[in-house]
Amino acid sequence: MNYNKYISALIYLLEKIKRYRIKGDYRMISQKQFEETLKSLESHPGVRGVIITSNDGLPISSTSNLSMEMRENVSALVASLVGRAKAVVTELNEGELNFFTLDTSQGEILVAPENDYVLIVLRDKNK
Repeated sequence: MNYNKYISALIYLLEKIKRYRIKGDYRMISQKQFEETLKSLESHPGVRGVIITSNDGLPISSTSNLSMEMRENVSALVASLVGRAKAVVTELNEGELNFFTLDTSQGEILVAPENDYVLIVLRDKNK
């Protein structure tokens, strides 16, 4: 399966979210840019939802098509899994965890951990 367009969109969103340095002042992207980028990612065929969560599993932002219960459950479970996956990568001396996919019978969960947050994309399998 070709993940290039999804990975590109995930990387684009991650780069937009990251802080960048301007003349000694740290700034974040605007809320409007952030929401537009989330909507752009959500517009890919088969994407059911996008969640950005803290490393502690608390949802920070998400697309509106997911219920609050779903956002909270996915955030908590995936954040826990990211912690375990990072430990495995460290234990095996494989560098840093950058991205992983959970392939299920109903779809995929694309996970891109960063320092302060985790980007999660829920995607239908047949799209």
